Amino acid sequence: MAAHFGLASARIADFAIDRALLARVPEEVARRHQLLPLCNADGEVYVAVVDPTQLAAFRRAARGTTLSGRPVAAGGVRGSR
Repeated sequence: MAAHFGLASARIADFAIDRALLARVPEEVARRHQLLPLCNADGEVYVAVVDPTQLAAFRRAARGTTLSGRPVAAGGVRGSR
């Protein structure tokens, strides 16, 4: 499904989650929109999204936080596609 939406995919288990990135997203926002900041690479934050059909929600969530970056489809989590 990720390719259909033009997204890269990532297995969350392959990342050591950066607590500084987590702190940039309120927990309620992350849970509601099912997103998780994974890493900062070359100044761009990669954010796992469970449901790539909800990219508008990702954009709304990013506007309400200090988070901006590139969504990637999450794999290896319950509820992912």
